[in-house]
Amino acid sequence: MPRSRTGTSARRPVKESSALEKRIVELELRFTEQQRLLQELSDVVYAQGQGLERLEHELAAMGQKLAAMEPGLVDATVAERPPHF
Repeated sequence: MPRSRTGTSARRPVKESSALEKRIVELELRFTEQQRLLQELSDVVYAQGQGLERLEHELAAMGQKLAAMEPGLVDATVAERPPHF
């Protein structure tokens, strides 16, 4: 860019300056939208993590209940013949 007598840059033409301002505004809007979407995604991931943790606790509790039952009731290793044989 050409320099003026004082050693500073000459001003950009109004048309070019306006186009740059529009680009900057557009980029700022996109950036803001990306931040919003990232926060929304983060909230979803957090909620899913909470749900997964709850399900893991429920599964552990069911496993404990199952282990506490009488062994004959849940022994899957016993091969019984189906009633139709």
